[in-house]
Amino acid sequence: MEHSGSFKVNIIDMKILKNYKIKLLFITIFFLSCDVRHVYYTYPGPPDGNNNENQDISNLIENITESPEDDAHPYFSPDGENIIYTKRINNNDSEIFKSRVDGKFKYNITRSENSIEQTPVFSPDGNKITYVSNKNGNLDIYIMDKTGSNQLNLTQSPDNEVFPKFSPDGKKIIFLKVSGNKRGIYSINSDGTNLRRLTDNPCLLYTSDAADELDGVDLGG
Repeated sequence: MEHSGSFKVNIIDMKILKNYKIKLLFITIFFLSCDVRHVYYTYPGPPDGNNNENQDISNLIENITESPEDDAHPYFSPDGENIIYTKRINNNDSEIFKSRVDGKFKYNITRSENSIEQTPVFSPDGNKITYVSNKNGNLDIYIMDKTGSNQLNLTQSPDNEVFPKFSPDGKKIIFLKVSGNKRGIYSINSDGTNLRRLTDNPCLLYTSDAADELDGVDLGG
């Protein structure tokens, strides 16, 4: 199913949503807040603003990014007060933005021109953010402070590394490495040391929480 509009970040209060028997027919990615009251998702909004596929809940949806650009990959801060997300500036530039959950106080925290920054994830304590960037040519795993300062390329490899997630203690980052036709899940310390291959099963990284799925895997010291 094709959609002609741009992607938006929206919010629905789950206390209201649970009272509706609905089906979301568009491709949806959910990110639950800590208090399990709100759910963020991205979907292509049609140019005319009338989406027949979600007309039964359209009055419940609040668009919090309100921009003509594509906004995707939303992620809650651990305290549930803020979100980070990817904003597409143009074909060669996307940035990581941060805002309050009500959409106020939006600002660009990566500020990297002519490169792709995407899929941001907060650390468990909320002080760090890991994300993907191609500013060095290929897709690498980066880490930065929650304000966007101290951006550090952790992987620095000729391969592509994507979908980073923090381990439960925040000391390691788990990600998918793609090298030609080979794929595997790796871990690396948050300072860029101790790169280790964990498994050849990339499906684990597509779960709601890869860190939990890999709880029984030895992540190393």
